[in-house]
Amino acid sequence: MSEPGDKFENLFLKEILEPPYVVPTMDVERTIKEIWKISVDESVMRKEMLRVIVEDKEDERNISIKGFVEMYNPMQYRANVDGEEITISYLNNGKIHIQIPHFTGTYKLKETTLNNTHIEHENIIRGQIEMISYPIKIEDVKDTKVVLDINYMKI
Repeated sequence: MSEPGDKFENLFLKEILEPPYVVPTMDVERTIKEIWKISVDESVMRKEMLRVIVEDKEDERNISIKGFVEMYNPMQYRANVDGEEITISYLNNGKIHIQIPHFTGTYKLKETTLNNTHIEHENIIRGQIEMISYPIKIEDVKDTKVVLDINYMKI
């Protein structure tokens, strides 16, 4: 009959020091992208929030911004047109705030339509921006739809 210490030593050698399974080493010929099957051409996650379309005609410029503004994790969305910045943001006061430049290139701000609310702009001054606040219903959805059309006329 064997001693209890011998049983422990044999079990320890068998299970710990000489394990039957050896973890294979990583195949150095394959890259991480191949192993995880991530294609270089596809995004892991993409969410288009706003789409900006600029249309120049002979005597006017139309800028159309459509999409969604995140309400739970508010961000500031920016579009650059001819070096001028249009900014859309949601602040925790239940309003969407939009900053629109009075001029983009050789075009002067004429009118805007935000979610079916039409605004005619007067007293346009070079270097200034127009502030628009638009109230929204907070209980509606987590993303608020924005449909903004900006019309500039050639100067």
